[in-house]
Amino acid sequence: MRSIAYNRSSFGRVIGIREALLEKAAVEKYEVDGKPGVWRRVGNANVFFPDDGSPAIGMPTFANGDPDVEDPKVKKKSKGGSSKYALRGTQLPNDVQKRLKQLKVRNIPNAEIPVGDIKYDLSPKGIHERAVISWRENGVLKHGYTPQFHEKNARKKWDRVRRFEGRVPKIISKLSSEIGKKHGTTKHQGAMIAMIIAKTGLRPGSEKSVDERGRYGVSTLRKEHVSIDGDKVSIDFIGKAGEQNRAEIKDPAIAKSLSQYIGESRDGSIFPDGDRAARAAHKLLPSGMKLKDLRTIMGTKIARDALKEVSIPKPTGNEKKDKRELLRALNDASDIVAGKLNNTKAVAKGHYIHPEVFEAWIDENGYSYLSQ
Repeated sequence: MRSIAYNRSSFGRVIGIREALLEKAAVEKYEVDGKPGVWRRVGNANVFFPDDGSPAIGMPTFANGDPDVEDPKVKKKSKGGSSKYALRGTQLPNDVQKRLKQLKVRNIPNAEIPVGDIKYDLSPKGIHERAVISWRENGVLKHGYTPQFHEKNARKKWDRVRRFEGRVPKIISKLSSEIGKKHGTTKHQGAMIAMIIAKTGLRPGSEKSVDERGRYGVSTLRKEHVSIDGDKVSIDFIGKAGEQNRAEIKDPAIAKSLSQYIGESRDGSIFPDGDRAARAAHKLLPSGMKLKDLRTIMGTKIARDALKEVSIPKPTGNEKKDKRELLRALNDASDIVAGKLNNTKAVAKGHYIHPEVFEAWIDENGYSYLSQ
C-alpha cells in the first residue's frame, strides 16, 4: 500500500496518509460463518459487514495491524455531488443507524470501531441532555450530539453572556486583588488563569487535552510557551484543533507573577496544579458563570467594537445587493474576532459572538427588512 499526500479541506493542511478508497459495492445479502450481512469494497479489498454489528471480516490492515482506513474526515463524493463520510456507523444495528439519521447526529464512529466499544442512548433524556453516542478512537473519547442538544446549550451560553458581560470589570478587579496575595497557592494560580483568559480570550485547556492530543490552554501552559519582556507577556502554543494560539498582555503584575512561576517550575509546567487551578479559577467567578464565558464575552466585545469601524453603504432596497454588502460586513467583523480568538471566521461567528450584536447592528444600519 503506497502513501499519498492528502489535502485536508478544513484547514488546507497537507498530511501523509495511507490510501483509503472507501467505495461501497452493490449491496447484496450474503452469509459468512452463519451471519447474514453485506460485502462492501474497502480500498482494494472486499470486506464483510455482519448485520448484527459484530466486527467486520476481511478488513485490510497494514503491517502494524492498524486498519487500512483513514480517520472520519476521509470523504467520498456521492452521485449527487455531496460529500458523505464513507462507512461511518455501518457496524451499528440498522434501527440505530436509522434513528441517528432521523436525529441528524453528524458525528458517528467509523466502521472499524467495534460495536461493543460504542455506547448510545436514544431515550428522550439522551437526545436532549447528553451525548447520544460515544466511543473511543485512537485513545480519544468522542461524542455525537443532536442539533437540539447544541441549540439548548447555545441558549444557555448566550443567556450567561448577557447576564455577566457587564460584570467583567468587577471580575477583573477581584482577580487583580487575588494575584496580589500569596503566590503559589492553587487559588493564586486560579486567579492568574482566569485573568489571562479575561485579557486574551485564550481557552482554559485541560490536562486531558494535553495527554490525549498534545493541545494546550492557559491552565496547561509550559515555560516554552511564554516569553516576558519587561511588563509585556507573549504567549504562543498549539491549542484546540492544532491551531497556533498567540496572544500578548501588557500588565506588570501578570508579568511579574508569571516570571516567578517560570523560575519555580520543576517539570516545565507554569501552573503546577493544572486542572485543580482551573477549578479554583471557576470558583473566583460569579455563581453560574463558566471560565470559558470570559472568552465568549471577549469575542462579543471585539465584534461590537469591530462593527463600529466596518464601512457599509446605506441599503438600496435591492435585496440581492444588500445581502451581499451585509454579508461582507459581518464577515469582516468575524475575521477580526477569529484573529483574536485563534479560530476560524465561521466558528467565531457561530460560537463566540452574541447574535444580538449582529441583530442590533443590522437594525441600526437599516438592513432589518432583510430578516422580515
